Amino acid sequence: GSGGGGDGPPSTATHPHTFASYRALPVPDFISPPTAAALRLLHKLASDPGILGVMAKHKWSVPLLAEMPPEGKVGVSESCVLGYNVNAGQEIHLRLRTDDL
Repeated sequence: GSGGGGDGPPSTATHPHTFASYRALPVPDFISPPTAAALRLLHKLASDPGILGVMAKHKWSVPLLAEMPPEGKVGVSESCVLGYNVNAGQEIHLRLRTDDL
């Protein structure tokens, strides 16, 4: 909701240049970290002063910050990415989990 707990995403009222929504991967309960923890990490990243500063400087407003599946072995697989954007910044997807899920 609203409020200043610091655990949620930045307010679009306070920070017009931020992310409008967030989506973590739905994972079974036995997977760690759970979906809720991944969502908190997306909120934390979106609230980072450096990220907020860059987004404000460039006047970027991104509709979705999402978690991407951990596919490929980091530093080993030929096709292993840590993040990508969709449709010129309509969505930003970041890899939050290691490949040993």
